Amino acid sequence: MFALERTALAFGGARPGAIIVRTLLLVLIGLLVACRDSVDDVDSEPTVDVEPTLEVSTENDVVEERRADNGLSGILPGDFPGDVPLVLPASLVDYGEEDGAAYIELVTHKGRQSVEQGLVGMLLDRGWDLLEGSQEGEADELRLVKDQRPLRVVFRESDSGSVYRVVY
Repeated sequence: MFALERTALAFGGARPGAIIVRTLLLVLIGLLVACRDSVDDVDSEPTVDVEPTLEVSTENDVVEERRADNGLSGILPGDFPGDVPLVLPASLVDYGEEDGAAYIELVTHKGRQSVEQGLVGMLLDRGWDLLEGSQEGEADELRLVKDQRPLRVVFRESDSGSVYRVVY
């Protein structure tokens, strides 16, 4: 007789697969009983309530240098004239062509009147001549010239400040 058959006869004639299953069941039951006892031990340990501390100190925090909000966010087109100043801080939000001329459009948190007065003052200081100004709806438009080069600037309010378009 083979060894498995002898073992099967010793366990009441059970097949060899049934012996393995019974053995595994006995091992699993032993593990479950052992784990249950260790869980009961953990639950019986006393607990201590600790009040949370809400005090936070920034005394030892490292502070990085903050970028000043006084620049231009965006990249101007390569053909933008160097003698046209911009009111900063501002963000470049659009650029392209309009009626055969290039334009850029900028957004700033400053109000329309402040931007208009500041830009006109800077343009006049750089040699631009004011030809005319007009108002269409909610926008103000200025036309300037320098060395026979035309420049048109349109100002309008926005929800968070103003938008101005420079057509060059």
